[in-house]
Order: sequence, then structure tokens, then C-alpha cells
Amino acid sequence: MGGEGGPSTGDGDGAETAIGRGRRPRWLLPVGAVVLVALAAAVAAVLSARTGDGPDAGEVGLDAADTPLADPDAADRPVPEVTTSLVVGGDPAGVAATAGAVWVTHRSDGTVARLDPATDEVMAIVDVGAAPDGIAATDAGVWVTHPAPEGSVSRIDPATDEVVARIPVGPSPGPVAVTDDAVWVADGTDGTVARLDPATDEVVATIDVGDGAVGVAADDDAVWVATVGDEVRRIDPATDEVVASVPTGVGPSDVALAGDGVWVTEAGAETISRIDPELDQVGGTARLAPEPRALAVGAGELWAATGTAVTRVDTATGATTGTVEVGAPVDGVAVADDVLWVVTGADGTVTRIDL
Repeated sequence: MGGEGGPSTGDGDGAETAIGRGRRPRWLLPVGAVVLVALAAAVAAVLSARTGDGPDAGEVGLDAADTPLADPDAADRPVPEVTTSLVVGGDPAGVAATAGAVWVTHRSDGTVARLDPATDEVMAIVDVGAAPDGIAATDAGVWVTHPAPEGSVSRIDPATDEVVARIPVGPSPGPVAVTDDAVWVADGTDGTVARLDPATDEVVATIDVGDGAVGVAADDDAVWVATVGDEVRRIDPATDEVVASVPTGVGPSDVALAGDGVWVTEAGAETISRIDPELDQVGGTARLAPEPRALAVGAGELWAATGTAVTRVDTATGATTGTVEVGAPVDGVAVADDVLWVVTGADGTVTRIDL
């Protein structure tokens, strides 16, 4: 994994931020004081893990037995380096990737660029109009959101690189997630999630989640929506109803499914939390700074955008296990085929990191 431009990399603050690493009381304290200190610490850890309040580094813990790694060797992997940086211009904002293509939205000129991951070259420029923002992709379709005043979703056919549908949704659609039989579009203004049927390109349900939706992740069992109300809502795709609300830390910004957990970045608290989907409650919270935002999952790893870098998070402990600097504020991340793609709008660049 060669690093063009020689970016700085490192192992981050894993020893400091691994949850469950607390301070030891001095052995000279009286026995009674030691017991009281230990009891208070245990109570604080339980309360913080249940409420999702942002801890200082090392104050509360994720139970590794409850959160097995998607890949047991992930924590021991070397930190990757930047493979190449591609200047694409056009104020890139969002990125999605499949095995055969990387798709990048450009706000300023209303286009989506298609990159070939085999050659790192632009294969096509698709004119979608209306300031494209969020994006999700499969081999069957690419879904692009257009916030206010457009309030719509475009579908690109990857076989032709043409827009084949424009679907009106809520006033300000943003993040989007795709499963085999549904497209889920989060709206940051009216607090709804629109469900689209990819077979008909129509809205089949609109679910009220109560607060502005800023992140969405989905599989066949559940849809998880991060909201500005410092909660994550769980939607049952069988009924299109909210079935649980999970309090988180301050300022949730994205949500992703990794290992056996649901992970939420909390930019306001500079933390990342793991929700136990069996209990619908936060199982632990770890320090992650600065301003953790977009999440990406792939190659057995969880990556978070942190300022001008991307940070690898151990899904067993919540510890930072590596950081790769990319030189500008990160706007979007995606993983496919063991490659992490990072978009930085300030310098119009897409960065490739081979995992």
C-alpha cells in the first residue's frame, strides 16, 4: 500500500480511548474509601453506558464479549496509507462504492462522477441537476438526494450512466440507505423517512421519526435513523413504524451497522456509541475526536470521518486502532472491495486508501 504524498498515519489513541480503561485508586487510601470509590465508578459506568452520555477517554466500557469483531484480527492489522489522491473538482460531497464503480456527488455543478476503481479514472459524468448531496449505490441502481428547494431523489442506471427516474420526497432529503427491496431516504427538515420501492420508483411509505433525520442505515431486519433530537429511532420494515427510540450522546451525525452492533457518531459530544440491537439501548460509548461524522463499513472494519482524517474503530472495544490523515475536512466515506474512498470537498479531492 504505497502512499503518494506521504501522509502521516498512526495508531491513534487506542490505549487511551479503549473503553473500560479507568484510573486506579492509590493503594494508600483507606480500605473504606477504596470501596466507595470503586462503587461510585461502577455506578457511573453503568449509567453512562445506558444513557449514551459522552465520557472522557477511558471512563466507560464496551463489553468485548457482547460485541464480537466482524473480523477477529481487525485490531491487529497495520494502519493503511493513502494509495492515491484524485482531483475531481466540483465541490464533491457524497460518495458511494460498489465492486465495479465509485460514485461521487458534486454540489456546485449538479453532477455525479463515476470512477473506475481498476484505473482510478473518471469513466462518466452524469448530469443530475439540483445540488446533489446524499448517495447510495448497488449494482442495480444509484440513488442521489437533492435537498431543498428540489426535495427529490434521482435514480441513475449504472448500465447506461443515465438518470432514469426523479422521485419527489420530503422537503430536504439527505442521507440514503438501500436494501434489496427498499430505498430509505432521511429528511433533515420535516423529521421523516421516505421508503421507496426500487421496483416502481415510487414512495410507498413516509414514516414520522419526530426530529430531523441526519443519518440512516438499514438491513432486512431494521432501519436505524439518527436524529437531531439526540436519539436514534428504530423502524420495523415489516410495518413501516417506529418501534424504539434510543437516547444517544449530543449531536448524532451518522449511523452504521458493524459487527453485531449499531454504531452512532456523536459530533457534539465527540464520541461514538454502540447500540445493542437486541436490547435497543446504548451498550457503551467511547471518545472519538475531533467531530466524528460520516461512517463506513467494509473489509471487517469500521471507519469514521474525524476532522481532516479517517479513523479506524475496533468494534469490540470502541478503541481507535489507526488514523489516516487526508489533509482536508472529510465530507464522505465509503468502502467496497477492500478500498476506503474519502471525499474532501474543500480541495475537490477523492482519496483512495487500500485496506
